[in-house]
Amino acid sequence: MTHRTMALLAGAFAVSTLYAADSDANGCRKLSALPEPGIHPRVFFTADEYPLMKERLAAPHFQKAFGTMRQQAVDRCRKGQWRKLADADFDLEGVSDEDILDWFKGGEGRNQDWGVASVHAILEDDTELQNIMRRIIVNYARVILASKERGVGGEQTGKTGQLLNKQLNIWTHNRWDVGVGWTFGAAGYATAYDVLYNTMTPDERDLVRQSIAAATQGRKSYGNGLPAGFASSNHYGYHGDLAVMLSAIEGEPGFDQETWDGIVQVMRDYWEKGYTPFGYSREDGYGPNLGLRGGGRGFMVLARRGYNIFSTEKYRNFLNYMVLDYDPYPGGHLNGGA
Repeated sequence: MTHRTMALLAGAFAVSTLYAADSDANGCRKLSALPEPGIHPRVFFTADEYPLMKERLAAPHFQKAFGTMRQQAVDRCRKGQWRKLADADFDLEGVSDEDILDWFKGGEGRNQDWGVASVHAILEDDTELQNIMRRIIVNYARVILASKERGVGGEQTGKTGQLLNKQLNIWTHNRWDVGVGWTFGAAGYATAYDVLYNTMTPDERDLVRQSIAAATQGRKSYGNGLPAGFASSNHYGYHGDLAVMLSAIEGEPGFDQETWDGIVQVMRDYWEKGYTPFGYSREDGYGPNLGLRGGGRGFMVLARRGYNIFSTEKYRNFLNYMVLDYDPYPGGHLNGGA
């Protein structure tokens, strides 16, 4: 489920044949104008796109591909494993060491659940689910900020402290890799905040914004600062969720312009050097499978901010390459390589 879910959700407003959005000459969806800083949603789409998104999500072919996964994500948040986080009263009791051990960990599937369920709650006008998701996102912001407070406060002692030190190691370096991104919520957390923003109180918005700012401040992903010619590895694109998280707070207090410029450099180098003009990945199947996994989400963010790979002949060539290079039988895989 995990790597497909956000991509399929993005498909609700990116690709469709039955409920087509306005497209340009290259077949790319015409993007709505990016709102001013502080106006949400803004990361992948704007509020005026909600009606068409809802129609596309309800289309039979999309329901067949995504309907079950969507409902499972909603159920895990409404009454499953994430409901406990929604019901925690960290505002009154504070975040304990045990809470950090329970909740502050990587979880790609968890992040996807939070993003999908939040979009579902907004599109379906499900106020009960909106409140659950809002509490989940705000409580996780408290966990992130509490973990940072412990992490920069020195070594923890005792048995619990030894366990904590392993999880708090994330605050001792400035790397951004998939483990770091998944721990901080990645694209799912940013999307949830983006669509739930208008359901939150000002204090709740500030908490989540502060947590995203803390998570992204000064972070550098693989390829940051390297010459462009190095950009053939999927690790360049795989960390595109850093761009997604930053875009959720762009222009607001805590937004780190230097970190943004760094991930933009990485993503641009990956597309321009990691793929030939004919759309072929210079790496094997790991390029499209991993490099354009988090990378695809990162490129969607960049597309709304002036660097749109989807509206190019090279990207159409890439789609042809994907079709032609896949083994034409069940269980087949992408061989890849230019």
